[in-house]
Amino acid sequence: MSDGLRKLAGAAIAFAPYWSQEVAPVLRAGFLPPIAEGFRRFVASEPVTKAVAAELERILRAAITHPFDSHPPLGERLAVLEEYPAGEPPPDEPPALALVADVVALERGLVHAIARLEDAQRAAPVLTPVAWADQTGEAEPESWRSPRRVG
Repeated sequence: MSDGLRKLAGAAIAFAPYWSQEVAPVLRAGFLPPIAEGFRRFVASEPVTKAVAAELERILRAAITHPFDSHPPLGERLAVLEEYPAGEPPPDEPPALALVADVVALERGLVHAIARLEDAQRAAPVLTPVAWADQTGEAEPESWRSPRRVG
């Protein structure tokens, strides 16, 4: 369970930079990349893994709380879990995304919902699907040509 909490916290740390540095520039160029696949690849990259680990350790040391937090700080939750026996590791199972029948349609709906939230008067954008491997020229984010910053 501790691993799951750490992974979830790490994903939360990485998502904003992923969206702003990788996805948003491609969307602004009129293309729709595979968002879930890209995030999986993003968080698996060595620079992001190191940056997320460093930020996670900083968060654990700081133990910052806010009045509107719905959960105790991560460090407190991890400490409580240490009091329980580890138990058997879960079996290898397919990722939760395997339960989604049409990931592309779900991602397109997400992007259209976000666009409507940003500007209710604007029509949903027409986006051309594009694979991350095909990101060149007008669809290539600027961040791919400069160092990546996370956290």
